[in-house]
Amino acid sequence: MAQRHLHAPCLVRNYCTLVSSLFSLLLPAPLYFQLKHHPNTSITTLTAGTSMSFPSGPESSPAAESMPFDKIGAGSCGVVFRVGDSSKIVKVAKDTGSSALRRDLRVHMATYYQIRRYCVDDVEVPQPIAYFPLGCREHTIFNTWYPRFAAAMEREGFLSAAQFSVAEHISPPPERFLELLIKNLCPKKFQARARRSLLDRDCLVRVFLGKVAHRGEGGQTFPLPDIALHLEELVEIGISVEDVARGMGRTMAVMHWAVRHDGGGVKFVLGGKRVRQDVPGLDHYGSDAEDGTYIGPDVVPFEGVGVCYTHKTWLFLLDFDQAKPMSMDEAGVQQAVGAMEANASYFPRPGGRTEHQCRAWKAFAEAYMVESAEVINKERLESDVSRLPRLFIRALVDMTEDEVSE
Repeated sequence: MAQRHLHAPCLVRNYCTLVSSLFSLLLPAPLYFQLKHHPNTSITTLTAGTSMSFPSGPESSPAAESMPFDKIGAGSCGVVFRVGDSSKIVKVAKDTGSSALRRDLRVHMATYYQIRRYCVDDVEVPQPIAYFPLGCREHTIFNTWYPRFAAAMEREGFLSAAQFSVAEHISPPPERFLELLIKNLCPKKFQARARRSLLDRDCLVRVFLGKVAHRGEGGQTFPLPDIALHLEELVEIGISVEDVARGMGRTMAVMHWAVRHDGGGVKFVLGGKRVRQDVPGLDHYGSDAEDGTYIGPDVVPFEGVGVCYTHKTWLFLLDFDQAKPMSMDEAGVQQAVGAMEANASYFPRPGGRTEHQCRAWKAFAEAYMVESAEVINKERLESDVSRLPRLFIRALVDMTEDEVSE
């Protein structure tokens, strides 16, 4: 199991390089971050650089002046804008005096680091990049460099003095996946409208393993920007709910015992991920292939000559502003149970009535237990902590049994 982990100092060094290079695409000079993980403390330390330089002053450029900021979403913490056609989003705090946005970024960064440290490849966390508090020089520079940002905030009723953060934009799922949803789940009378909406670049699909529901032919619409797929619907379109549940279990184990937060308010969504395209080896074609035999990927036509990547549907984790630190004891377990119960729509539940419900819960619980044991061992937590994951799973089972008996 040890081979699954990246060497922590190397990962921090690579992470800082990635942050710097990504941020340089958004601003002319990067705002540097340093991450330091303390094995016996509750969270990774985030230190941000305090200065930013411009080659010829903070004046805007023609490209930056024309960069649009379009609203693509909103949550309890803030409103989200996409930065033109870039791979970045800006989240603006709803409450200027609140610390929720800073807390969101800190937990986001710690989760991003730990998910990679423990190689949880079932789930992606969008990359956090920067936080701009009120009064910092970079806040002024950003608004100067991107004049349309202030206009976008004003359009949504914000003051230009609002604090904000920058992170990676999650691409929508591939169009072929959205087409599959429309064909199988959308009422026929709404399919044409839904198909036209496929042009919406920012459609994400929430995953509700804790609910069972079917869409009917009645008056229900099918709003692409805000789709929620329930367990049986995922089964219907051929997605393995066991794989999804397993990814959720591993992720929550890392949240609890490595990030040491209760995971309150986090969301799981299906989005698009750019992955390297597999090309079969020569032995795939047989040793006696004739000269005229095609050699290459199985799927043709290609998006373009020399394309080495493909766009796949992937599970993402986002929204960390409601997650709270948890103690490594029974009180922390009860806090984590309460956080999951408040967010129950996303997670599989014990005591399911269908085979798929039961299999999803089994996959979640087993993955949570295995990953928890590995994390607790890696983090060198006290021996008494090793019993807490089982208490967490047991508490979820007991809670469900109590609901049934009432």
